[in-house]
Amino acid sequence: MAKRALILLFIGLMLVCAAAAYAWLATNYSGRLVLAQEIPAAQAARGFNFGPVYLEQGEVGRYRISALMPQTEEDYWYTTFEVLNDQQVVVYQQDELRFIGDYQFTPGELDTYTKAFAMDKASGYYFFRFNAVNGVYDANPEDRPVVSFQVRQRVIHGVGLWLPVAGALGLGLLLAVIGIRLIVLLGRRAELEALEEGGSRLRPRGTRRFEPGGIVTSRR
Repeated sequence: MAKRALILLFIGLMLVCAAAAYAWLATNYSGRLVLAQEIPAAQAARGFNFGPVYLEQGEVGRYRISALMPQTEEDYWYTTFEVLNDQQVVVYQQDELRFIGDYQFTPGELDTYTKAFAMDKASGYYFFRFNAVNGVYDANPEDRPVVSFQVRQRVIHGVGLWLPVAGALGLGLLLAVIGIRLIVLLGRRAELEALEEGGSRLRPRGTRRFEPGGIVTSRR
């Protein structure tokens, strides 16, 4: 019984770990990588166009931006994103938060943002315009890249992402709870058996009876 309880607990914990690993891998590495670029510190303040990248209409994608911004006179970097078509015409403005958004990067710290999106424009080549609005700093052209940008298309999302995660997580937690309860019950049973065994050792093995004349007899 103890072995079965440990097996259930182990399988449950493995399912929980598998659910977490699947969610992480699906979020960060599923789909097809269509763009991966970096920009140096010297280009961060004056703006930079990531791309061109071919995006398919209606296909769910996910972009990931990581930034290690140099120190500034202010406490943060305020940056903006715009999406341009192949004619350098803006097709998504900064205020269209369903696709892009405002970001504040902490100077000297590596910040990473990941967001899913779906193009409702025609399939074609697009640019992601990155601009650091309050970029006032001293940087050398040889400084390490401070912003990296990746775009993936046809990523795992929605039901395909959360249904397997929820199923594995729920089943794993259930098995783990059952295994833990069995272990607790086995522990209590062992304690009761130990108490019963200790009580039987203390119990008198016979009875004594006093007879007239001071003779003691014992019966077993």
